[in-house]
Amino acid sequence: MGMYSLSRSPNNRFKIEPTFILKKHPSVGSIKTNVRACYYLDSSSNVPNTVGRALDCLLSHAKDRAYLAVMSKQSFHGPLAEYLGKDLLRQLKNKDGVIYLDRVKVQLITNRLPLETRAQKAPILALYLKKKFLDIIDAESDVSALIVVTKNKEDVEQWVLTRNAINLDERDKLPKYQLVKNRVVVEALHWLSDSVNQESGIWHPRDKEKTVQIFKILKEAGEYYDPFFVKCWLVRHGKFDAPDAERVAEVAQMVLEGRRLRGGHVIWRADSHDRWRKEAERNRDLGDVPSKPVIRL
Repeated sequence: MGMYSLSRSPNNRFKIEPTFILKKHPSVGSIKTNVRACYYLDSSSNVPNTVGRALDCLLSHAKDRAYLAVMSKQSFHGPLAEYLGKDLLRQLKNKDGVIYLDRVKVQLITNRLPLETRAQKAPILALYLKKKFLDIIDAESDVSALIVVTKNKEDVEQWVLTRNAINLDERDKLPKYQLVKNRVVVEALHWLSDSVNQESGIWHPRDKEKTVQIFKILKEAGEYYDPFFVKCWLVRHGKFDAPDAERVAEVAQMVLEGRRLRGGHVIWRADSHDRWRKEAERNRDLGDVPSKPVIRL
């Protein structure tokens, strides 16, 4: 496959040129990349050229490689197709799914074409992903930046809150939202995070039993929790991958609904709720920040 470079046409779309001549876009080239930067754009808004601005942001975070995540190769229509043009789109649909933008190798990721190696500190642009696939992409390690473009706010709402993502239309980073307002629940979630094997989430029966029991204790004690924000907290503070945190949230929801779940042998001490409550009182001004108790099951 030959290498291609791009320049801007009068309508600000990419066009293929014989040599690499495109420079970094000055308006986004100054974005700093500390740890993982998270941005999002709502393409249902009336702001023009959403895909173009998202690609600019992707390239501003890239050194020599970047990734483009879509649901499938059939997703190439509408704004992306119009912006890239037929030739680049044809290359992106090839078996290897690679194009070059501004000397940056852009590798395609789909549901059936996953990331084969670690991201190697490269950025990812996620276009119109469903919630579950976005969770999988978010769980990728070693990513320098994740830029999400959506048509459906419900698909990204939880991710935006969890990652405190910046809206590229505004560029102002909002104060971190306190995901779980009940401090007793925060303490319980921290204990859960420290007690399960985070490499496997709660797939192990013993870890699932711990999860079921902890939410039953909270429910029986009258401690309010929202499974939606439980997942957000576990990803932000509990070091869970998003798909594993989703499984915990599903268990939490089933406990709230009173569905029968196998709890197994009693794992948590009888005074666990009292201990969480005392720690919550001691740390009541910490918001979402977890305390560091010694776990004694």
